[in-house]
Amino acid sequence: MKIPNNTLGLFIISVIVLIRSGKILFAFLFLTIYPIYYLINSLFLFLDKIFFPSIREIKINNPVLIMGVNRSGTTFFHKVLSNLDQFQSNTTWDYIFPSVILRKILNPVFFLLVKLQLTRIEGRKGGHSVKLNKIEEDEMLLFLHRLDSQWISNHLIPWFKVDQKFSNLSSQLLIDNPSNIKRHQDSVVFLQEFWKKQLYLGNKAQILSKSNPFIFKGKTIQSIFPDIKMVILIRDPKEVLVSYFSMQEKIRFGNKLKKIEKILYRKSAYQEIKIWYEETEKLLKNLNPNSYIIIKYCDLLNNFQQVMKRVSIFLDLQQSKQLKDILSQYDSSNYSSEHKNFDLEYFDLKEKQIHTDFNFVYKKYFN
Repeated sequence: MKIPNNTLGLFIISVIVLIRSGKILFAFLFLTIYPIYYLINSLFLFLDKIFFPSIREIKINNPVLIMGVNRSGTTFFHKVLSNLDQFQSNTTWDYIFPSVILRKILNPVFFLLVKLQLTRIEGRKGGHSVKLNKIEEDEMLLFLHRLDSQWISNHLIPWFKVDQKFSNLSSQLLIDNPSNIKRHQDSVVFLQEFWKKQLYLGNKAQILSKSNPFIFKGKTIQSIFPDIKMVILIRDPKEVLVSYFSMQEKIRFGNKLKKIEKILYRKSAYQEIKIWYEETEKLLKNLNPNSYIIIKYCDLLNNFQQVMKRVSIFLDLQQSKQLKDILSQYDSSNYSSEHKNFDLEYFDLKEKQIHTDFNFVYKKYFN
């Protein structure tokens, strides 16, 4: 049977991987719960089109997209900009229930959960804490409703990376290429419809989005949002690898991997991170130089005020008292890793080999 290259296909593959990995209960729960969740949201998204037709006419002007390889400081940078009134950012709750009508129905539940402080989904060990009422990245939207996301193999089902048949999922299925054009266009249009709803509800002027894996859909995103502004963070690959693997040791499903599975996972993840840097460079070659800005992680930590001056000019940030107050609150001491990193030796990584494999990154950014 040929598996379709769409959300249904990714769902089928996910179930197959779980079964092949011996995660039968997980496979059963995913097989039964996800279709119900998907169908309920699809129904209410359809009703939104009927009862809120004016949302379709909303224009998305100059959206701002923060991207970079995982563990490059994108979360910190997103938090800084999301405090500005000119930007519309989105919460985990928004992504879980993107329908306007469904959110209105479930608002009492949401307020009760907030009041009872029952909003945490993921603790700080999972890279950063995830709460229903806190700002989160847009990748969650495509992950929950399209399964068109690196989060499938990086977080939810890490056994993808140790499965002999599907370990190259990210490099084959989730990167912009001719076979993925239709699925990626559908996903980005879905994102576009969501952004319109958020502008309608939030009454803000400009979308601020953060999603590291959008690098893999960069060409598609630019084709649908030609005036998009991209902020791309770059970090030393050695630091990224250590930080990412350390996070995976503690993340909810990553820490369920067996010892041999962890070794295979890291081998696969290592190659994916290399591809991530390669895809970043491919995207940059096709972008208008005026449409993006590069920020190095080390500069973000050590020269934050200078970085923000560049960003303010690039994004035409409103020079307000609010901006000055926000910037005065942030410096390098405000940003530190939320989990302890191990060293290269712990993961059997060789610095010389990393410099060889990622020479194109070091040569361009860290000479």
